[in-house]
Amino acid sequence: MKRFTSGIGGLLFLASGALTWLFMMITLIHWWGGIGFIASFILTPGVFIFPIVYWIVEHHFPILYFLIWGVGIFGLVIGAAAGS
Repeated sequence: MKRFTSGIGGLLFLASGALTWLFMMITLIHWWGGIGFIASFILTPGVFIFPIVYWIVEHHFPILYFLIWGVGIFGLVIGAAAGS
């Protein structure tokens, strides 16, 4: 059961990381076009920097970004609890 719970936690963490990167990639493509696609492979989604820039540019607070980030933290907690 520990291994299963640890796997679920890791899967949540990896999936949330992929979704935050995808969120950033789509936003950069929307802002910069083709250069945004290339920049999304070079830049990493900052935990606090990217959402603040998004908020300033789009005038919309990225609640979904923070929810996905929270799911990743929850996955880390599940994995850590299963490992101990």
